[in-house]
Amino acid sequence: MKPRIGSFCLYSRDRPEDIRAFVRGWLQATTYWKANVQEGNTIISKALKIPKNTISFEGVNLTNLGENQKFFQSSNPHSFLAAMYNAKQEGRDRYCTN
Repeated sequence: MKPRIGSFCLYSRDRPEDIRAFVRGWLQATTYWKANVQEGNTIISKALKIPKNTISFEGVNLTNLGENQKFFQSSNPHSFLAAMYNAKQEGRDRYCTN
């Protein structure tokens, strides 16, 4: 069986420390990149083997910790968690199961 996107749900439930470490690393990396654009572009260019002049923030919203926390709060009616709950209640959730 091929892994599905929904395997994230099981993974996040079973290995929350790994999810926290990933998110922490992502936020540190994007914060560094925003503060050091040229150096960040050089690092990304080397890692992805793409020309540096093709890397841009244009049209991209790299959220910070506060924005991410707001997005995942269950009290926010537009949050990721609210969307997942609503999908499950409406029988549209094919990714996460109990």
